[in-house]
Amino acid sequence: MNHQRNTAPFDTIKHHLSLTPLAKVLHPMRVIKSADEIAKIKAAVKASTDGHKAVMRACKPGINEAELDHYASDITRSYPVNGKFTTEQKAIYSLVLSALDAAITRVKPGASWNSLHETCMEVMAKGLLELGLLNGNIDEIMKNETYKGFTVHKTGHWLGMDVHDVVPITMNKNSGEDLSQVWYLP
Repeated sequence: MNHQRNTAPFDTIKHHLSLTPLAKVLHPMRVIKSADEIAKIKAAVKASTDGHKAVMRACKPGINEAELDHYASDITRSYPVNGKFTTEQKAIYSLVLSALDAAITRVKPGASWNSLHETCMEVMAKGLLELGLLNGNIDEIMKNETYKGFTVHKTGHWLGMDVHDVVPITMNKNSGEDLSQVWYLP
């Protein structure tokens, strides 16, 4: 195709092959996981967990996980390098943990991914308001999404062949299937 673009005169009709992005074909195949894929995902999660525990044991002031033998993970967690939270750090850590716990209590068949994220954001917003880090009333904070200054990304993401695997919501618009449900891997 590039050869034709570069060699055919500007004013002639060009005949290009139609290219279809593979994502439209591959993404639907990657959404539903086989038993073998689930086992591999669980093994990857265990490796990430073990890695984080090793980083926590080896961590000291002045370094971060990316500097520890060039290994990092996609698990977002915060902990004090010296092993002790300040009062402020403990308040934020406890708030994030409360938000996560609140969402986990809502995990069940049929629970949507977004409802779990919204639960986390509601708990976070209320907690940030109580800590004096946000001003106003909770309804305004939620409506204006003021809390987003403290939450840099969503609560989680899909796992699979990629760390941030394909998002089924983008493919279900025309399929009629509701693939926006949470699949919980115990």
